[in-house]
Parts: sequence; structure tokens; C-alpha cells
Amino acid sequence: MQYPSYLKIPSQIISVLFHPLIIPTLGCFVVFNSGFYLGLLPQKVMQAVYIVVFVLTFLLPSLIIPALYLQKYITSFSIENRKERILPLAVVAIMYGLSYYFMQRSGFPPILLKFIMASLISIVVSMLVTLKWKISLHTMGLGGLTGLILYLSIAYSLHLHSFIIVVILISGITATSRMIAGDHTPAQVYTGFIGGAIIIAVAMALL
Repeated sequence: MQYPSYLKIPSQIISVLFHPLIIPTLGCFVVFNSGFYLGLLPQKVMQAVYIVVFVLTFLLPSLIIPALYLQKYITSFSIENRKERILPLAVVAIMYGLSYYFMQRSGFPPILLKFIMASLISIVVSMLVTLKWKISLHTMGLGGLTGLILYLSIAYSLHLHSFIIVVILISGITATSRMIAGDHTPAQVYTGFIGGAIIIAVAMALL
């Protein structure tokens, strides 16, 4: 399907705003505002958690992309080439593993540790899929956020309908933006979302 050219820039902005690496930070926001007991933590403690999660799971991993570009391991910052995604995903998986270790040693709440580990599992699965097929990492991340919300709703009987509606709307907009950019097909974005939701929800239930 051919999309109007004026939609290219908005689609790129949306892709940046909802980058897969921001999902753990958004997951913290969901947990802290879901009615879960962690919402009773002092504001300074929650701010500290946000900062640590953001730095370890977004800021530091995002620095690998310019480094890989400068070393010519990837040909573009958006990494459209499927085969070029393998190395960045492997490095991000290692960094998430180290982040989990640091958070565990620092006494992070179990629910956040479970989400980070589930996210690590999702990254590994996406890397294995990427060996043969180009799946949408953006929708996989948002699907994972949806999986977190579903897990919290079922496991702790929390009423999170508004969160689910918002995330599904954002997922739809992001999926459309990825197709407008020409980076993915409908099958790739749908599979990413459904796969991400299932992996996170099941992993958190089993961990």
C-alpha cells in the first residue's frame, strides 16, 4: 500500500517516541500507577527507580547503535536490514542481563525484576526470529507492555482497562507508522504485538 509522503516524518517521530528500549521505563510507570502496592513507595524512591531503569535499559543500550554505525556493523541508525539487527539485539540482551543482575543485587522489587527478565526473554526470542524473518521490534515491545498490564490485571485483580485501551491505541498508531515508513508488513507488526504480549504475560506468570 502506498502512503502519502507527508506522513513519513510523523511516522518517524512516533517510531522514536515508542522505541522498544523505552518499554521497561513505561512498564515501571504502569506498575507504580496501577494500584499495585509499589505505588505507596515514597516519591523519591520511585524517581530513583525510574532513573536507574531508564539509564540501564534505555540510555546505555541506545549508545550501542551509534557505536555500531561508526564501526560499520550497521548501515543506518534505523537498522532496516534484518541481518544487521542480530548483533544489536545480542548486545542489548547482554546489557539487559547485566541490568537484571545489578537490579537484583540492589534490592529492586520482585515484580520489576520479573518484568526485566521477561523483557530479556522477549529480546532473545526476537533475536532468534530475526535470524529467519523480520519481526517488528516496536510492536513486540508494545505487545510486551500489554502483556504486563494483562498479567497485573489477572494476577492481582487490578482494574487496568484504561491502561489497556491507551496501550492498544498507541500500538495501533505505532504499527501504522512502521508500515508507513516501509519498514514492516502488516504480518510483521501483528506478529510482533501478539508475540510480545504472550511472551511477557507467560514469562511473568512462570517466573
